[in-house]
Amino acid sequence: MSQPDIVVGNIVLHPMKPEWGPGKVLVLDARNVVVFFRDIQEDRDGPATKKFLVSKQQFVLAEAQLDPVLDGVGWDAAKGGPAGGHKKAVGAKRAAPKTTTVSVWSQSRAIEEFMKTFPLGFDDPIQHKEERDYKWKAHELYQASLGGGQARQLYDQNDIRTVVERLMRVEADTNLLFANETMALYDGLKDESAAYGFVAALLDLLESREPEESRFHALVTAVRNLPAEKGKSDHEKWPLVTVFPFLAEPDRFMFLKPDATKLAADRLYFNLEYDTLPNWTTFSRLHEMSLQLLEELRPYGAKDLMDVQTFIYVTGRLEAKKNGLGAKENDK
Repeated sequence: MSQPDIVVGNIVLHPMKPEWGPGKVLVLDARNVVVFFRDIQEDRDGPATKKFLVSKQQFVLAEAQLDPVLDGVGWDAAKGGPAGGHKKAVGAKRAAPKTTTVSVWSQSRAIEEFMKTFPLGFDDPIQHKEERDYKWKAHELYQASLGGGQARQLYDQNDIRTVVERLMRVEADTNLLFANETMALYDGLKDESAAYGFVAALLDLLESREPEESRFHALVTAVRNLPAEKGKSDHEKWPLVTVFPFLAEPDRFMFLKPDATKLAADRLYFNLEYDTLPNWTTFSRLHEMSLQLLEELRPYGAKDLMDVQTFIYVTGRLEAKKNGLGAKENDK
């Protein structure tokens, strides 16, 4: 596709997908083109808004450049309701950026800045020292102390204190959680009944061949039920729900720190369907986005979701710093 031939607002056709019908170009830059297709059945064909690499797509201009459905679809400032979601989200107006969750960078800019920081990409020794090694060490500690059925065996033997102590030792080797989150988790797991519920739900999720909605909900409920001291915030937060699945199996589970993750989704025009309370829809969308990002980052040496999490955190931190967005330095 030649960029001078097609511009934002044009109605185009995908020659390989005639069943999608006409589509409206919503975003076009040097790397990506985002198109909303009128006739996509979202329950069958996925989201109606699709993103493509400019270099690999050959759209053609539709003969009719007016359409009663597509004419009302658009994103102000060439960035609107994120792609990858429901049709009703596409035409929604987006307010001017007021928080750190609306990115002012393109995805290509984020990759460029990451590579400036780590010229050898994910194989850069500095990247390993600053980002990957401590998380991988925590993963190895989980596998050595709780993996291979050890956690389940301890649970079945009613030795819940040993499981909790080993979990907290794993988390202590990272700085993924804020100090107050770690303390809240530590305090909540002192309660024996709550600890049994938490460990049971965590192991059930990890032992499932594919993540299941019911098992994820059980983990969310177990985290919610951890006792909290009076006057302190509750536990039902994304970092507390996702940290141990991520450290246990970073090839299957992703860690979610809200601000940095929402910035990454915004750059990808991906509808994370984010809600502040942990929920299955956002969790499954996070998994889909993370796999998409992993494939995009493989040419730079990315190996697993641990590298994806590094990219999300580092680029979020860099963008906040360079644009004065005020994101927390340790918002991992």
